[in-house]
Amino acid sequence: MNLLSIGHSQSGGGLQTVFRISNKICDKNINIITAFKSDEENKADIELKRIKDYNNIFFKIIGYFFIPKNYYSIKKVLIENEIDIIHLHSTSGLSLSLLFALRKYKKKSKLIFSSHGYGLVCPNYSCYNYSKKKLCTECVFKGKESRVIFKKCDKRGYAYSFLRYLDFRLQNFITKKNKIFDTIITPSNYLKSLLEESKYNFKDIQIISNPIESIRNDFKYKENIISYVGRFSKEKNVDLLIKSFYKLIHLDGYEDVRLQILGSGSEINNYKKIIKELNIENRVFISEKFLNKDELNNKLKHSKIMVLPTGSPETFGLVILEGIKYNMIPITYNIGAQYENIKKLNVGEIFTEMDSDNILKSLVQALNKYEKSQQKIKKANILIDKNFSVKEYHNKLKKLYMNIL
Repeated sequence: MNLLSIGHSQSGGGLQTVFRISNKICDKNINIITAFKSDEENKADIELKRIKDYNNIFFKIIGYFFIPKNYYSIKKVLIENEIDIIHLHSTSGLSLSLLFALRKYKKKSKLIFSSHGYGLVCPNYSCYNYSKKKLCTECVFKGKESRVIFKKCDKRGYAYSFLRYLDFRLQNFITKKNKIFDTIITPSNYLKSLLEESKYNFKDIQIISNPIESIRNDFKYKENIISYVGRFSKEKNVDLLIKSFYKLIHLDGYEDVRLQILGSGSEINNYKKIIKELNIENRVFISEKFLNKDELNNKLKHSKIMVLPTGSPETFGLVILEGIKYNMIPITYNIGAQYENIKKLNVGEIFTEMDSDNILKSLVQALNKYEKSQQKIKKANILIDKNFSVKEYHNKLKKLYMNIL
């Protein structure tokens, strides 16, 4: 079996991690051909170009719709090889030209799309309105996607909201309203239900939970450290976490607690400004980049609490499970797959109102019950090792590949 695996990168967060792990399937019956943007640590069989690789704003805009390198590279591999299955992990950032090539040259190849986000049903890819700072699923269920323009859903304003709309309409045209996909993979029941209830009719939707790479969980020495790991963007509500932390360290008995904010993104200067205004620079560590595996391990192994305060629904919430693997208590908002996974694993704190006081209550509860929660954390780790391992993920993928042919 020849399998063409397409993504935008193997380095980065949850989506990139899943893509990289998918490409490591070891099976004598499966020959994997990878297509993505290479870096120092990861080399692709077929080199692709991303929109963000362009420095010129004009070429970035053109890149939304057509990147010649991607079109001709995918065309070439499909013409020169008998590809049985195409597994597409991402279209975002690679331009519509990739979908054009797949539609025109895939022949009898089966096409699988791993939906790591909301791009199939939401023009803004996030089910989140950045101008109103709230969840939005109107396009998902009601259509009339032009509302993404008038409601200025993209955080960069009307112009980019228009590009989102145009990109989405063209995507639907090229994919025949997603009929080009033989199977959609979702990482959670939450996302599967959303797609099934949307105004689109998908041929087949399968749940395959994202895998968790092996993490040592014998960390005995823990300190009163609260951690956030992820992108620095507005919908993540890290600013509220910082304000909650400020209130926390002014409560009796919590004066020694520290906060670490690990990741990268456009909101970093805003976070630094808030930290400086609150005069807590000596209590908060904020990273200047996404940390590699070893750097992240060194930061998390002594932490007790993992907080995911995002106001937008995660399609999986990988960081929740990774936190548990580090013997941390997760805290999150009652929304999306992050809520689903905390309930499934029966460990963690959930806040129901998005404000600093409710986050503060969850922080206090988690810190107070950390020692008493060790048995729950242990049981959750057993479930993760059983149901979310790389081996289990590979087995489910291989089963899907065999069944789809």
